[in-house]
Amino acid sequence: MKLKKGLALALAAAALLALLPGSARAEKDIYVVGLLFGDQLFPDAWNRVEVRVPNNSDKDFQGSVVVELGGEYVRDVFVEAGKTGSLVFYLPPLAYIQRDYSNVTALKIYLRDQRGRTISKVNLTTGSRKTSSIFVGVMGKQAGEFKRIGNVLDYLSVAGMNPESLDNLQFAQNFRAIVLSNPGSVSLNPHQAANLRRWLEAGGMLVVGGGSSWQQSAALLSPDILPVRIQGVETIAAGDLVPLGLPSLEEGEYTIAAGEVQGQVLLAAGDKPLLAAKKVGEGTVLWSALDLEAAPLLNPANSEAFWQKVFLLRPVVKAHSVDYNFVSQLFNSISQDSLASALSPGKLFLLLLGYIILVGPVNWLALRKIDRREWAWFVIPAVALLLTAGAFAYGRLGRGSDQILYQVNLIEQYSNNKANIQSFSGVFIPRSRDMTLSSEAYLAPLSGEIVSRLDGGQQVLALKKPPLWSVQKFYGAGVLDLPGSVQIEASFNPSLKSAEAKVTNNSGQDFFAGFIKMGKEWFEFGALAAGESKTSKAIMQPDFQSILSRYNPSSRPFPGWYDFSYYFPNTSVYFLGFGDSGP
Repeated sequence: MKLKKGLALALAAAALLALLPGSARAEKDIYVVGLLFGDQLFPDAWNRVEVRVPNNSDKDFQGSVVVELGGEYVRDVFVEAGKTGSLVFYLPPLAYIQRDYSNVTALKIYLRDQRGRTISKVNLTTGSRKTSSIFVGVMGKQAGEFKRIGNVLDYLSVAGMNPESLDNLQFAQNFRAIVLSNPGSVSLNPHQAANLRRWLEAGGMLVVGGGSSWQQSAALLSPDILPVRIQGVETIAAGDLVPLGLPSLEEGEYTIAAGEVQGQVLLAAGDKPLLAAKKVGEGTVLWSALDLEAAPLLNPANSEAFWQKVFLLRPVVKAHSVDYNFVSQLFNSISQDSLASALSPGKLFLLLLGYIILVGPVNWLALRKIDRREWAWFVIPAVALLLTAGAFAYGRLGRGSDQILYQVNLIEQYSNNKANIQSFSGVFIPRSRDMTLSSEAYLAPLSGEIVSRLDGGQQVLALKKPPLWSVQKFYGAGVLDLPGSVQIEASFNPSLKSAEAKVTNNSGQDFFAGFIKMGKEWFEFGALAAGESKTSKAIMQPDFQSILSRYNPSSRPFPGWYDFSYYFPNTSVYFLGFGDSGP
């Protein structure tokens, strides 16, 4: 009888599972796949994760995709029956999220239905976690024959890219050069076009092909940045292409784009420019009169020789990344010290000493005097409870009840009125309540309690009852509009036999300390308000220890030695300013 009853229950359960869409069936019909740019998570560069959701069922799917790294990134997804949905997530450098990033072996991706149930999960291997490569992007197509660039210059990696690669400016910095060659029907929306210009002005290199298809590439760009104002096409004899140094040049005529030069001619055939360049901010536009995908560059030997000459004439360098250890120490100095001032180690020692005295000799003498030693069983817990409550109240009063935003902002100006900004931030939690943070910048959670969502098209960070008195960290990156730039003038004073420098602060920012470095010499200006000008003579190495200790309320010396020239690669003259307030 018991056996029959158990068999009936098993059959009923099997029938129920057959009728209801169970998790095993859902995972087979609807699942999640993750793809990493460069096949790894880079510790020193922004990362791109494409998540695909194939829906092989006969019903539409509505749910969400969750990417877990540092915090959670949640995006809604809708996939029609029989189709595949796709979402893209941008993640900050792995070193920003976890200092010991070498221990991060997998990225977790979840697919959840509308009820929050996980129906598919994948652990995406993070790869070798080596430093990022210098990527050359080919807009609008696969790398194809352009992979030959890596054959002759092995420090370059060539990858196809689409306009969506420009959606996130920080990720776009992975591409140190972008090739525009016969992009066909590719178009850029206003946001992507603006990011391409920002990418260029911040130090990128744009290689634009000519030939009979020059209009396709030129259509994506503003005419003012091209080195040549193209007026049409011409034919040119093979002998006129000798300056390019192509080893397998066949006799005949080749089509080139021609026009009025408005940049610098690098190579020419008589009065016809073959290669021309124009500086745009910190970046360069390099223009080729030849079609990059037509004869004579179809020949592999010619193609490799051409690209070797291009990148020797205008080398590309890796985008520098922030030393997160330095920023982390600075952030911890301004956040933890202000919080720890309420309960310093000395105060904690006195509190423990008082507890030991109370529950030890004082308790024993008092109970002995009234002859109630058995009361010790509840006197000691009561004293412990009272001291704990007192310490909690004292700490709460000391730390305050206001939410406090801590920021370390690094601002790098790349044009007269534009600057890239990176913000390492944290918010102090005085009460364990839900909180939402939003900004025009791209925000990335660095604490496990923070969830990144999209709300009405805007990215927000949601904190659901974060731990009391914690500092929840996040990272922000974006572009800052400035009223002007910091102007530098240098001169030599013959009477003093030394160099002098003058600085005018048109940046709109106030600095409590300002410096100029020219070559190996430093010039110190002290406090420099917005709109102010000052002149200075050369000094020895600035005392950055004292400057950084300004952020430390306990006035302890800031540890370590820092070479700020790391943030200004390939620059012989730069201004370095420190401010108390952020944008």
